[in-house]
Amino acid sequence: MIDNPEIAIDYSLTYKDFVAGHKLATRQNIPLLLVHIIARYIASTLAFLAFVLIIFSFLDGQRQAIRNIVPLFILLSLMPVIISWGWRIAFNRLRLNKSQLPQMTFKATSQEFSRQIHGMGELTWLWSATHSFVQNKKIVLISVRKNCFIVIPRQFLTEDQINRLNEFQQRKGIA
Repeated sequence: MIDNPEIAIDYSLTYKDFVAGHKLATRQNIPLLLVHIIARYIASTLAFLAFVLIIFSFLDGQRQAIRNIVPLFILLSLMPVIISWGWRIAFNRLRLNKSQLPQMTFKATSQEFSRQIHGMGELTWLWSATHSFVQNKKIVLISVRKNCFIVIPRQFLTEDQINRLNEFQQRKGIA
C-alpha cells in the first residue's frame, strides 16, 4: 500500500477503453501484432472471398465444391470473433457486479506505483521493474511485465500527471 502518493486517481474502466488499451499493447509486441493483423484483417478478407466463392459455386451448380469451402469459411470467420470474445471475457473478469463498470484506483510515487481493482485487491510495483510506458490520445499504458499492463484512460489524468508518470518511468525510481 502506498502512503502519501504524488498521483492518486479513481476511475471507471469502460469496455471501449479496455479494448483501446489492448490494441495499444498489441502494437508494442511484434508477434502478437502479426497474429492480430492476420486474424482481424487477412482472415476477414479471406472469409469474404470464401463466401463469394461459395455463392458462385452454388449458382454454377458445383455443390460438391461448397462442402470443401464451408469449413474454411467458418474457420476464417471465427478468427476475428475469437479475439473479440477474449477481450469481452477478460473485461468481464474485472467486474464484480455485471451492471457496473470496474472501479479502479491508481497511485504513484517516484519509487513505486499501485493499481487497485475495487473489491479484488491491490498490487504494487517498483518503477525499476516496469517494461514500458506508452500512451496515445486515449490511453496511458504501463507495462508491468511482459503481456501484463495497466490501462488508464487519459481523460482521468492531467498533462502534469502524465508528464510526472513519464518522468518516474524514465528515472526508474532512482531518487
